[in-house]
Amino acid sequence: MMELYIGKPAQLVYGIFDTGSDIIWLQCEGRVGQLGTVVTYYNQSKSSSYKVINCKDKINCQTKRGDMGCRRDDPSNNCNFEAEYISGQIAKGVMSSDVTTLKPLWEEYQDFVFGCSNDNAIELPGIIGASNSFFSIPKQLFPDDPKFSYCIPNDLTKTSLIKFGDDANLAGNPIKVLRHRKKHYYYLDVYGIQINREDISVDPSVFKMDPNGDGYSGFVIDSGSTATVLPSYRLWPSTR
Repeated sequence: MMELYIGKPAQLVYGIFDTGSDIIWLQCEGRVGQLGTVVTYYNQSKSSSYKVINCKDKINCQTKRGDMGCRRDDPSNNCNFEAEYISGQIAKGVMSSDVTTLKPLWEEYQDFVFGCSNDNAIELPGIIGASNSFFSIPKQLFPDDPKFSYCIPNDLTKTSLIKFGDDANLAGNPIKVLRHRKKHYYYLDVYGIQINREDISVDPSVFKMDPNGDGYSGFVIDSGSTATVLPSYRLWPSTR
């Protein structure tokens, strides 16, 4: 869980740091079913710098993406978003902007764009999208050099650190990350899998990224997932 400070005055909010998500969204005041929930939410009505993004803002309301849209029957002309996950859960709301502040130096970032969700059944405070997309947190904080690093300590009672920009430097052997020309995920070059240090007979093509394909090809690193998922593959030759 990552912490952010949003608004003026700053409110502490949380979200899952997710390298598999394009946009950032937070649970906001007025969420359907909010009464009685223990999930932290952002009270946008208490921030003097909060703004709803209008459909005329073609930079921050990119309706051709598929996860944003504008309704003709909406007189407010607000830019809507809808984030859908592999679990089938959906978060809906309006694209918004506000000031965000990051510790420990308390740097302020103006016009930070995120989805303000008021219609979902997801028991999470929000998702901090960290993919290679225009709206992700690395791209918004450092658009010219969207680097980030995070380390998870062996002792899970300790706080992990996420660093962005020039501070995101780690020692050790680097692993090459591949970029897809159509998707915003981070791909790894995987050549095989071992179980108990024994190679499993899987053709390397199963893990290969297709730079021109639209399907689910390649091996994606996703900090928002708790399990490794592989495509269906016949390990043994057919007996027919």
